[in-house]
Amino acid sequence: MAKALQPLIDCLQRDIRNSPVLGFDETEVQVLKEDGRPPTAASRMWIARGFTADEEAKPFVWFAYHDSRSGDVAEAMIGSSFSGFLQTDGYAGYNRIGKRPGIVHVGCWAHIRRKFHEQYVSAEASPLAAEALAIIRRLYAIERRWRKQLSDGLVTRSEFVESRQRETQPVFNEFMA
Repeated sequence: MAKALQPLIDCLQRDIRNSPVLGFDETEVQVLKEDGRPPTAASRMWIARGFTADEEAKPFVWFAYHDSRSGDVAEAMIGSSFSGFLQTDGYAGYNRIGKRPGIVHVGCWAHIRRKFHEQYVSAEASPLAAEALAIIRRLYAIERRWRKQLSDGLVTRSEFVESRQRETQPVFNEFMA
């Protein structure tokens, strides 16, 4: 069976290594019957999401099971030739990949937002956390609006990227200030 899947795996690896942007994550899964491992052992499903680098920019998602949470698993999936933006959560297993030349390691707004929300709740409506949440809401609104225009065919991919960047840059600056 694994041999029959090898052409598909090779295709996914090629797409991963050629994607200009990759989102990477892993989540715990439980496998009840696995040779040599108890049913309580933690395993991982690794997820890479990107898109083909051609004009059509077709999205793809690759799920890969592994019994380890080691960053070596992500490195093996990405390979040595990937360059571009690598978007991950704060898990340290991605740091080594994110420091490679040609890779820009970026965070995830959902994870950043969650930390501000936790601060807002735990600090009895912290004004600073409330301000951060409001700015992030504005970024989400900009993203939603431009994504809709792109999906409706009202803008090209390059117009989408340019317009979104032009509109979000002042909001990012405000957030950083």
